[in-house]
Amino acid sequence: MRLTRKASGDGGEISVECTSCGHELVHYDSYGLFASHQSGEKFGDIYRCPNEEGFETEAEAREYEPEHEGDWDEIVCLSSTHNGSFYTDKGGTLYEGYPC
Repeated sequence: MRLTRKASGDGGEISVECTSCGHELVHYDSYGLFASHQSGEKFGDIYRCPNEEGFETEAEAREYEPEHEGDWDEIVCLSSTHNGSFYTDKGGTLYEGYPC
């Protein structure tokens, strides 16, 4: 799946959205050959969904899962099934999970 990108209003950063809940992913790290004896080549970036452990407000939680009948603070993004992790490859393709 390709990255869902949204340009910021000031022409600066580009955001990446969670494929499950649509919230902006948080850049967590980069991965590649970064050890001192390696080439320093970057393979991609690692992102985390801010809602993988729950939503900040009841309104956001209910919007994501309106049929939920329990406490709103029990609602978590579906990305929690892969620890809220996403990563990209060199071509910019977004994958669910953590790079191996």
